[in-house]
This record gives sequence, structure tokens and C-alpha cells, in this order.
Amino acid sequence: MRGERTEPATTDQGNTFVEILVSIALMGTIVVTLLLAMQTTIRMSKMSDDQAKVESVIGSAADRVANFAYKPCPGFNGDDRYLSIAQAAAPAVGWTGSTVTIEEVRFWKPGTQSWEPTNGLNPAECAPSVTLNDSRTLQKIRIRVTSPDGSHSRSTDVVKANFRPDAIKDQTNG
Repeated sequence: MRGERTEPATTDQGNTFVEILVSIALMGTIVVTLLLAMQTTIRMSKMSDDQAKVESVIGSAADRVANFAYKPCPGFNGDDRYLSIAQAAAPAVGWTGSTVTIEEVRFWKPGTQSWEPTNGLNPAECAPSVTLNDSRTLQKIRIRVTSPDGSHSRSTDVVKANFRPDAIKDQTNG
């Protein structure tokens, strides 16, 4: 039997085209799912990081304003309503000062038992040497911190009073 060719006996007939396509489709689905899961994890991590930074900045800004010298007439005579003091908290987390704003300053009016938008003084009465009385010694300052992308924001109120001992006032240039 010379000259006759014999085929090797195998049961392996290889993969069909359909089997290869199905396996590629399954692998693609798994890879896309993993990539989407990673993207979601990264996005959630950034959101969590921004939330933590907002909390850090709002706490620091509130502390800075609360511990800074009392200003009898914020907003008058070039006074920036405690803004520069509060904005100094933002660079600690790598943000610009513009992420911190002072939304409002209100004044306690004992007669009406409410917070009013003005203290009733004109600019001439707001000299640094003004003698304070009970009708204008409490202030409520609302501070807002917003993440740079605008996704997270928080505000808090700080109440300031001019009832501190002289030794503390001297330490804060107040």
C-alpha cells in the first residue's frame, strides 16, 4: 500500500467561525463592564473627595471668620464683609478663593427679636473707633463653599459678638 495516503485519525475538527465570534463577543462584554465599573469608581471617588474638601473648607472658613476681629460695619468703607478671611481657607485643599463666598451678613435687632439685613448705621458712623451698643453687637454671617465644578455646595452661619475681653481683642487686632 505504497502510494496510498492515510489521514491521521483525529477528533479535533477546530473551532467554527461562530464559536470564535461568540467568544469574542463575551470577552468584549466583560471588558466593557469592567471599564464602566472602573469609570464609576473613579467618578464616585472624585465626588467623595469634593464633598470632603467642601466640608474641610467650610469648617476652616467658619473658624477663621469666628476667630477674626469683630467688624462693626462689614461692607462699609471698603470692608469686604469678612470675605478675604473666609477665602483664605480654600487654598489649603488646592482650590481658589472664589469657591468661598459670604452670602449675607445680618444684624440682631433686640427690639424686633429678629435678624435684619442692615445695622441701621450710615457709613460715617462706621469708623473703626465707633462705640458699640447692644443694638449692633451681634452679626450672623452666612458662608457658602462650592466645589470648583459646582457639583457640591454647603453653607453655614457664624454668629459673632463684640463681647470678648480686651485681652482677646488685642490678639486679633480688634
